[in-house]
Amino acid sequence: MAQIHLILEINLTSKLTSRAASHARRNFQKAMGISWEDYRLRMYAAAEQLDKTRKAIGGIAAYVGYASQPGFSRAFDATVGMGPSAYRRGKQER
Repeated sequence: MAQIHLILEINLTSKLTSRAASHARRNFQKAMGISWEDYRLRMYAAAEQLDKTRKAIGGIAAYVGYASQPGFSRAFDATVGMGPSAYRRGKQER
């Protein structure tokens, strides 16, 4: 599985109580319309596709359920800290 740092990781710190984490997950689902777990799986799947294939970014966006490449790119950037193209370039340089 792709090794990426997820900025939005809800369980990032042990300071969060299980009640606070549960509340954060509910708020995330209300705001995003998708559960945190499903969102995270989408981003991992996208990173894996970027790592292991030469598929176009638009094709990867569709593969992980996004209707548009720009929407996917914004979500990926917000989650990973860089856009999908930069992520792919960084992986190729290693």
